[in-house]
Amino acid sequence: MNCKLEKIWTATWEDVYQMLQEIAPQENWISNDMYWKTLDEFEEWKKARENESRSIWLKDWEVPMTTYCMYADGQPVWIGKLRHYLVESLMNRWGNIWYIIAPSGRGKWYWTKILELLLKEAKSMWLQKVLLTCDEDNIWSYKIIEKNNWILENIVNWKRRYWISL
Repeated sequence: MNCKLEKIWTATWEDVYQMLQEIAPQENWISNDMYWKTLDEFEEWKKARENESRSIWLKDWEVPMTTYCMYADGQPVWIGKLRHYLVESLMNRWGNIWYIIAPSGRGKWYWTKILELLLKEAKSMWLQKVLLTCDEDNIWSYKIIEKNNWILENIVNWKRRYWISL
């Protein structure tokens, strides 16, 4: 399997747009604000993600984060974000990584490759460690996280908090 990450604002619009239409508007506490949007709105959304990565027009509580699409064998299967650093308000709830795999890509074991590629990006940002959280009752997610050598620090507000050193 050939996998690569691409920053969302450089991604080919049609295939990524179609992938986002597969993901429900609200799924596992993750909001897909592109569901049922137009292609013009998608272009605006991509520009906003680029600005978010470059710290342009962020709200007081936000930190810069880069949005990526992962392609597997030329098809987009996953969208996720990597926060460039954390502030305390993000430490107990969200962490550095946000992601969702499109329904057509689920059950194909992309998770290990996703983590490998994101950690490579985190290293290029000079992060020394990365925090990943998941719901306490999300057994599937935390088993995969633990299998990939992330260390459980604690559980706060029903969130399992995992760290990995880079």
